[in-house]
Amino acid sequence: MAAERKIRRITLRDVARSCNLSVPTVSQILNNRASNFSSEETRRLVRETAEKLGYQPNLGYKLMRGISTKTVALIIGHANMKDLEYVRQLIFMVLEHLSRAGYAVYIETMPSDWSKRAGIIRNLIQRGAEHFISINTPCEWEDLEL
Repeated sequence: MAAERKIRRITLRDVARSCNLSVPTVSQILNNRASNFSSEETRRLVRETAEKLGYQPNLGYKLMRGISTKTVALIIGHANMKDLEYVRQLIFMVLEHLSRAGYAVYIETMPSDWSKRAGIIRNLIQRGAEHFISINTPCEWEDLEL
């Protein structure tokens, strides 16, 4: 029986070690802290190293501590909407602005089956989404099934 190998998560400590920097410095850079006075070259090195190593922030830790995850869920009303050119342009503009402001974004297309939608929203919240943007066709409030 082959032993299953657990994949180790890349941590801030791994990124700091690769860059020969302290963990607090790397944390400040990756979290876009205003108190960070590192050079642009150091910030670029940290971001490139984090990307190369596959670093992903630990949103569970932030959620437990009540720290902002700076995560937005962009919800598209149904699959066909993203094929419309004006919707695609809107999505790209929203992504560009959120990225510039330092937000991570989940994009989710809602199924037509209303019974599955609550589970998707719950999953996004558990994954750290703090803000929601919905792109959908207009409807009256009476049409919503809550």
